[in-house]
Amino acid sequence: MTETAFDIKKSAPIYKQIARFFEDEISSGNLTPGKRLPSTAKLAERFSVTPDTVQQSLAILARRGLVERHRKRGTFV
Repeated sequence: MTETAFDIKKSAPIYKQIARFFEDEISSGNLTPGKRLPSTAKLAERFSVTPDTVQQSLAILARRGLVERHRKRGTFV
């Protein structure tokens, strides 16, 4: 995952903004199929949010079929 700048905007919930960030990274090819995402804790630190906020974002992506979540293995594009 590239270290693209992420600016939180007040116009939308943060978890939706993070989900949109990952959607953009996937559609642009920066995150390719099979790529493992960093842990929830690392993502929470990177985005300066709680792990629960990251979990909400990943749940959105999983429902849309953009990532697969595997218990104890991680989240994959």
